[in-house]
Amino acid sequence: MPLYHTALVRKLKSEESVAVLNVGGVANVSFVGSDGTLIAFDTGPGNALIDDWVRQHTGKGLDLDGRLAAKGRVDEAILAQELNKDWFKKSGPKSLDRLDFNMHFVDGLSPEDGAATLTAFTAAAI
Repeated sequence: MPLYHTALVRKLKSEESVAVLNVGGVANVSFVGSDGTLIAFDTGPGNALIDDWVRQHTGKGLDLDGRLAAKGRVDEAILAQELNKDWFKKSGPKSLDRLDFNMHFVDGLSPEDGAATLTAFTAAAI
C-alpha cells in the first residue's frame, strides 16, 4: 500500500505532506512528506474482526453502514484490556498479519455489543 499511496500523492502534485489511511482487513497509514519522505506502518486491525464477527452472528459479510454496531454498547473494560497489548506499545514502523488478532476477546457479548466493541477497537487502534 505505501507505494500505491505514494503514487496517489504524487498524482495530486501536493506541495504539502500527506497522510493516507487505509482501513482494510488490517489498517495502515502512509505518510508522504513534502520532501518525499515515506513512513508507513500498520496501525492495528481494520475491518477483518468486525466482518468476522458479523458473519458469525448474522451470516452477512459486513456491518453495512455500521447498523449492528450502532445498536450496541462498547464494553469499555474489554476494550481497554485489548488496547493494552504489547503490539500497541511498539513504535512504527510495524507490521502485522490479519490473523495476528482475533475477535475472541468479545466472546460472550451480544452481536450488537460485540460489533460496537470491535468497531471501537479498530478506531482506537488507528
